[in-house]
Amino acid sequence: MRTRSWVVLGIAVVLGVSLAAAAGVAQDVRRARGRVDAQSFAAVPSSVRASPAEWRPVEGLKLRLSCPSSRVATATASAVLGAGPAARLRVEALDPGVSRPSGAPDRVASPGAIPVPASDGRRAVSFTFGMERLPGSHGAVVRLAWRSPSGRALSMTKGSLRVLWDRSADPCR
Repeated sequence: MRTRSWVVLGIAVVLGVSLAAAAGVAQDVRRARGRVDAQSFAAVPSSVRASPAEWRPVEGLKLRLSCPSSRVATATASAVLGAGPAARLRVEALDPGVSRPSGAPDRVASPGAIPVPASDGRRAVSFTFGMERLPGSHGAVVRLAWRSPSGRALSMTKGSLRVLWDRSADPCR
């Protein structure tokens, strides 16, 4: 009988500690939601190729964000480029409600274009870009763009774009 009481007491203590820990984690998650609680993700579904001497969007790596006006954002772009010439990558943001010549971006995320050296083999690159303010009053488009300074063909076998933005004072809620 005495052993059974100790087992029941032990189970109660373990269960109580587990519930207290879960409640603490849930409270931390609720506190963090006000800071950066919106994110979006895109990936290249298959290999893409281009020979852009000028800046061009990477097919498949474009996200439409709702209500990000005046929001701080970060965009992490990751890519595996095939063997080939040097490349440059950048993240661009556009207001979809504004027409512009040849798809020029409203903003280029800091620090601007990053270089990817030429290589005889595949190259992997990942970089986080920052934006102090996203364009658009009711939405924005964020995309990864690339160019080949030499004009020779580029290929991307894998790629992703993840954007996190602050919605703490979201006017659309």
